[in-house]
Amino acid sequence: MHALVTLGGISWDPELRGLLTVALAATLLVGTVWLLLVLNTGVRLGSLLALAGLFGWFTIMAIIWWLQGIGYAGDAPRWEYEGTFSDPAGAELTGIEDAFVATVGELPDPNCETGQIFPVAETGWTFSAPRYGCLPRAIALALHYSGPDRDEVRAAVATVDSDTIRARLVERNSLLSPEDPRYLDEAALEARFDEQVAAEANRIDHLSLSALAAAAPQVIDWAETLGYIDVGDWKLLSTAESGEATASAEAFLVARDTFAFVPTTVTLPDGSEEPSVSPLFVFEDVYETGGKPAPSGGLWSRVGNKITNSARITHPPHYAVVQARPAVPKVQVLGEAPPLPEPDRNGETFSIVMVRNLGDLRLVPALVAIGSGLIFLTLVLSLHWRDQRFRREQEAFESATA
Repeated sequence: MHALVTLGGISWDPELRGLLTVALAATLLVGTVWLLLVLNTGVRLGSLLALAGLFGWFTIMAIIWWLQGIGYAGDAPRWEYEGTFSDPAGAELTGIEDAFVATVGELPDPNCETGQIFPVAETGWTFSAPRYGCLPRAIALALHYSGPDRDEVRAAVATVDSDTIRARLVERNSLLSPEDPRYLDEAALEARFDEQVAAEANRIDHLSLSALAAAAPQVIDWAETLGYIDVGDWKLLSTAESGEATASAEAFLVARDTFAFVPTTVTLPDGSEEPSVSPLFVFEDVYETGGKPAPSGGLWSRVGNKITNSARITHPPHYAVVQARPAVPKVQVLGEAPPLPEPDRNGETFSIVMVRNLGDLRLVPALVAIGSGLIFLTLVLSLHWRDQRFRREQEAFESATA
């Protein structure tokens, strides 16, 4: 029965077509060379020469695969799932501190402060140092930053560009006729402007530390120097550095339906329901620890680091923690761009713990190169021994007939 199922799954494209392509290529490329050699040197010698050339080419090709990590390669390095730990909103004694994988429990609580901070003119917020075991909010650090470029930092990450928002709305509205249902009168235009300014302020208020590390890394360095951020042996990654870890964490979360509790519809004021266009979750901060040490100096430091890392027999475990929060469901407004994802500050923070599997990317081409090299060496030695035997027999014949 299994054989019938297997045969039933075979089709012309790609199975039979691929098989015929490989057979035809081997016949034309290898077979023609073998035929020429056999016709000129005999079956035995021609076959040895053809096989020596074939495995010599295999050796060279596999060495290139080995060096570049391409071709017939093994599994690439990847992140593997270790566990998920949830942390409720607010400062408490349970949450990420209970993590039992690696040193994840040493990470500070990312969910202590949940109140609104930005815009300061409306909230009346004032900076206070984070409590022990808690992480500060990214927007709080950006607003409290006292470096010489503080104005540039605030303009980049903590300023609502209301002039641009208004100009964009007016320009878009001017392209519509008054009969168009998307056209806004003066009152509606002002209301839409207020909505978009509030949405931009809300986006700034939910700025993550990883996003701040990408936009203004000097703020993170300043906060670590003053002790506002203390993650121990862990390293905060920017959004530019954490792409692969975030993508892997997303796959794990989707496969396990971790955020299945998030509503997928929004109830409107009239009681009807509209589907939400927001994702189920929003990624925030990403951390890593372990792995091979990175160089800390100039050229000689990089050279020494390369040599010592290459000489390591075992690899230190490399962990990553990706933190996500449930998203607030939102509906699509006609004629507007999709709303920006907004994390739910009152929701739990989920920390996805992953460990790096270095894979065996170069192991397969290395085995092919070594195996092909040994076969090539055996064939070359066979040809060499054959030449030596032929020379001895020729010398013996010449001596006997002299």
